[in-house]
Amino acid sequence: MKRTMTILLVLVLSVQCAGALAWEGPVQAEIKGRLLQAEGLSENGVAAANALLQRLQLRMAAWPDGEKASLLIDGQDMWQVETVETAEEKRVVFSGDNCYVTGKEQPDALEVLSGDKKTKVFLPAPASWQETAEKLFGILGQETYAAKTDATEITNARTSVSYDLYTLPADRMNAYWPDIMDCLRESLLPDGGLEAVQRAAAEAVFTGDVRIKRLYDAGKQDMGLQLTGNGRVMGGERKISLLYGYTPGRGGSLTLSLRPVQGKDTARITASVKETVRETKGVYTFAIDYSNTLSGEKEAFSLKGRCTTEGEGLTGEVKYTAPDGREWTLQPDVTLTEKKLQGTVEISAREKKKKLFSFALEVLCTPAGERKTPVYDSTVSLKDMDEETARAALLQEEMVLMRAVKYLMDGLSQEERWLLTHEMRTDNWLDGPRVPVMPEVDESLLLEEDAE
Repeated sequence: MKRTMTILLVLVLSVQCAGALAWEGPVQAEIKGRLLQAEGLSENGVAAANALLQRLQLRMAAWPDGEKASLLIDGQDMWQVETVETAEEKRVVFSGDNCYVTGKEQPDALEVLSGDKKTKVFLPAPASWQETAEKLFGILGQETYAAKTDATEITNARTSVSYDLYTLPADRMNAYWPDIMDCLRESLLPDGGLEAVQRAAAEAVFTGDVRIKRLYDAGKQDMGLQLTGNGRVMGGERKISLLYGYTPGRGGSLTLSLRPVQGKDTARITASVKETVRETKGVYTFAIDYSNTLSGEKEAFSLKGRCTTEGEGLTGEVKYTAPDGREWTLQPDVTLTEKKLQGTVEISAREKKKKLFSFALEVLCTPAGERKTPVYDSTVSLKDMDEETARAALLQEEMVLMRAVKYLMDGLSQEERWLLTHEMRTDNWLDGPRVPVMPEVDESLLLEEDAE
């Protein structure tokens, strides 16, 4: 069941991507799936799995402060989960019964069940990169500078030829730094799985003068910004550096690094976008890459795509690589209009270069309406629980989902059910390394017919 929950998290990611591609604002989706391949399942096993999947439908919606997913079997709503994130905490409501609360920096209940972290992904348009430059320079206000002539190479954005040099004392830089980080977060940096370095950098306190270069091209047009200085961050003294630049029609890049004055444990975020527009063919191609490195672990997200300049067709690939090395790939082939995104998305997972499974999803996305406040019967706080205790507290929610799966399995023929359960149990691909721990039962309390 662990990987079932993980698949749900990745589907949330795909709906977020769809909304970002099609229009600004909340998005809702209807999804039906077909299994293409799964490790350990034979051809007959895949056919049996698809006999189940044709009875399933997933309805999802994503708002800025959370998501909602409903699992339908034969058109009947069998299981729901809804997440809500506030400035202070995270809430997850299961099927309208229980609301599980965790702290802002803790995994929410859905992440606890799956063992994986949700990644909120948006796809920054070229306008975002351009607007970021304007905001960054606006933050500097009326600070004095010295004009210099020197080249600075910026990935995807060519090389700048001159710059204005600002030298700011630590106290003024510390006043500007929160606004600079907010500017980057709002426009360019994904929030969610790739936020560890962002959080660390946002807490930096500069301890000396900081040099900021405002970079220009040959026509004295803004290209980017370079910042270097030392500060206290992540428990020690580190060199803080930021290089950002963008050229319309070509692309840009961003590197934010926190390098120890002593040692090699550098924390780093890199982001880049590359654009190509072929006017004669009416085609726009792009590639966006993010990576996050912290304490030797690397996490990455990338997207590349090809669409018509009118925006009615999109193909491409979205990849997410988790710190444990597991890689998720989404390959859309969709059409977009002002109010609808429709088509297929192939989703697959690999672990240590071995393909675990792949699905073909039929997706229909439209703008979502205003979110209604979730209604639930009781509230359970997981804030003071360790991971194992929290998972035990969530066992009943996992059992509700398992009952829905059992209802689905009961619709198969005996031969299909035997084949599918045998092959899944043998490979254990669906349950992963963990199965729910069932409560012990005092046999003396059983009726005689139950004991038999």
